[in-house]
Amino acid sequence: MASTQKEAQQISQDISQLRDDIGRLTRSIGNSAANSANSAREDARRLAAEGKRRVVDAEQRLEQGIADHPLQSVGIAFGIGLLIGRIARR
Repeated sequence: MASTQKEAQQISQDISQLRDDIGRLTRSIGNSAANSANSAREDARRLAAEGKRRVVDAEQRLEQGIADHPLQSVGIAFGIGLLIGRIARR
């Protein structure tokens, strides 16, 4: 009978240890998921800022090109308009 009590006590301790291990694992997974989400959010913000900077740079280069060559810009715009008009008719 003493052996059965020792086994029951050992099983109870094992279950308690398992419960503690599961709790630590759950917290660890939660922390890992939160860290991954924060990292992804920071990457998205960084990429958005980089994309915005590139668009602003391209816009400034385009505006400068138009200011430097206004007649050429009008001719190009006219040609693109004709091309789009022909494609739209078909």
